[in-house]
Amino acid sequence: MPPPPSCRDRADVYRRLDLWLGRSPGRELMRLELAQVEAMLEDVFGYYLLQVGWSANYFDAVEHSRIHHHLALEAAPFSTVRGRVIVGDPLTMPIRSESVDAVFLPHSLDFCRDPRAALAEAERILVPEGRILLLGFNPWSLWGLMAALRRRSGEVPWCGAFLPVARVDQWLRGLGFEIEVREFIQWRPPLPHSAALRRLEFLESLGHGPWSPLAGVYLLRAVKRVAAPTLVGPPWPARPSLVPGGGVEPTARRQGYGR
Repeated sequence: MPPPPSCRDRADVYRRLDLWLGRSPGRELMRLELAQVEAMLEDVFGYYLLQVGWSANYFDAVEHSRIHHHLALEAAPFSTVRGRVIVGDPLTMPIRSESVDAVFLPHSLDFCRDPRAALAEAERILVPEGRILLLGFNPWSLWGLMAALRRRSGEVPWCGAFLPVARVDQWLRGLGFEIEVREFIQWRPPLPHSAALRRLEFLESLGHGPWSPLAGVYLLRAVKRVAAPTLVGPPWPARPSLVPGGGVEPTARRQGYGR
């Protein structure tokens, strides 16, 4: 189910999410997510990493990665974002095909009008063996229950889509990805009081094992698999720059979601 109209304006949603991340329970969730994202990027290499949305909040985790250049795709320019910002739509990214080594989607699918198409667009711009990393809110959790009760209020993040991890997993596999890492975090309920959340922090260590699928947030890392071609003739030319001449060259998306 797509987000309601009040939660589809990406620029407005990200501004409101910034405010939500500054207080409980968003602040505590951000702390857990930053540590997990940094760990998931430790063995990811390359030239370009593109982050879609929430750039200022996740920049500290991303800048510790071994990828040389970090870019952000935003619905509108934000002065708080460090590094290079590309203003665009995740469904039609103004980026060359097969030019990015990693795409990071921090809850981007939860607030996208067509999350499956956004994944297809991420696959298009990724190089072979490139990685996609994503965070998503789990509908089968206490966080999902809160979203079901407050979704039509238009409040963030509860107005988001909250996509099941199995569905996102299926979409990725249909696009030719292989799931490398699947993690679950945040077993504490979305309480608005930091003191209560601190008292419940022990749940983070008890939630692993059979209870993992009931966590509030899941993290996926997948690699783009392609069949190795038989090379005939001269070698491939040098890889072009992602941002030639200081701009980004638009490319047409291919039709359909799969190959």
